[in-house]
Amino acid sequence: MLRRVEPYVAYGYPNLKSVRELIYKRGYGKLNKQRIPLSNNQVIEEVCKLGTVHLI
Repeated sequence: MLRRVEPYVAYGYPNLKSVRELIYKRGYGKLNKQRIPLSNNQVIEEVCKLGTVHLI
């Protein structure tokens, strides 16, 4: 089972660059039941001003 997931698993400690790339590539915010891609910090700040935010 572990051999099947091995290509999708990373080992070690994450660095800032890797985390930032993952969030910008896969991260979404949810506002008014719509998914909004997190393309930069400005999007996050705008969504946060409008109320409760769910980051996925």
